[in-house]
Amino acid sequence: MMRSLHLGMFGLCMAGALAQPAQAQQLTEAIHINQVGFYPTAPKVAVVVGSASGKFYLKTPDLKTTVFTGELGAQRTDDLSEQQTRLADFSRCRAVGTYVVFIPKVGASHPFQIKPRVHESIAQASLKGFYYQRASTPLPQATAGQWSRPMGHPDTLVQVHSSAASAERPAGTVISAPRGWYDAGDYNKYIVNSGITLGTLLSLYEDFQAPLKLRHIALAEGGKGGVEAG
Repeated sequence: MMRSLHLGMFGLCMAGALAQPAQAQQLTEAIHINQVGFYPTAPKVAVVVGSASGKFYLKTPDLKTTVFTGELGAQRTDDLSEQQTRLADFSRCRAVGTYVVFIPKVGASHPFQIKPRVHESIAQASLKGFYYQRASTPLPQATAGQWSRPMGHPDTLVQVHSSAASAERPAGTVISAPRGWYDAGDYNKYIVNSGITLGTLLSLYEDFQAPLKLRHIALAEGGKGGVEAG
């Protein structure tokens, strides 16, 4: 009875292993790569840790199709980690698609994409992160989805702490300090953190004004269909 049970469990384990994609069975953490992806004409490099050498291959995630073959670079020692590494440079591959870097006897990397505007969704998510973190502002279901919530902490009755007191504004003085952004795991707000947040957004608009004007994200202030990120 026990022998039959063990054989049955073994069979289930083998069936599960065979059902997994080839890439999942050969996934390795020795190949460090941008797991989101690369632009077709941009540099594309993976860092391989360990003693691997020779050829590497850019393959589809099922490992059945090879779209690029390259040679690992010279071995080098990282000054900080003291690890032996080689570079896998596949910048010449411009084929749009989803791929992995595969090295025989090492395994396959996590999958990534090569395509135009590959980071657009992450850029929009990062920008909208500032929206989710705003204090004293409601987040309606239509624009915030699962993170919707009513307005919290209007901050119209804030007492000055003794550590921030002055002769003109002694401890216990009541002030109004709404808006801004929540900082960490508490509800404190600091001028330094608000300053760098606002500075980051202004710098984004200053450096990438044209691309931002072409993108839309859903914000409560946008009315119909959201507003331009710029």
